[in-house]
Amino acid sequence: MSLIQSPGRSFWKSNEFFGGARNFKIFNFSPKNEHKMSRIEKEKKVVKLMINLYCQKKEGNTELCDDCTKLLEYAEKRLSRCKFGDQKSSCQKCPIHCYNPEMREKIRDVMKFSGPRMLIYQPYEAIRHIFC
Repeated sequence: MSLIQSPGRSFWKSNEFFGGARNFKIFNFSPKNEHKMSRIEKEKKVVKLMINLYCQKKEGNTELCDDCTKLLEYAEKRLSRCKFGDQKSSCQKCPIHCYNPEMREKIRDVMKFSGPRMLIYQPYEAIRHIFC
């Protein structure tokens, strides 16, 4: 359905622009109570968004698959145990790599796929993640 055929709908509200992403859980622009969150909590939120985006868009799942669920649990556990706490830098710049090699490769694939797409589906989170 194009804009010419449906003059009552705007392009931004149509599913054509976002490829039907309005139905996914990853599509949320509201930064609720973010100023009260610690850096670790913000990182967990971004990792969860990235894994959800990867599983839904690359793997075509409507719910998180077992592998993605395990990766999310592992990432959250590693973030919870980060010895740098709120002074944490991004994992890529960290002097200590706490992920085991297999999980590190998986999270790298997820971030490679999801990172650029975050600008479309979660622009606020993507920009905040880049600059904070």
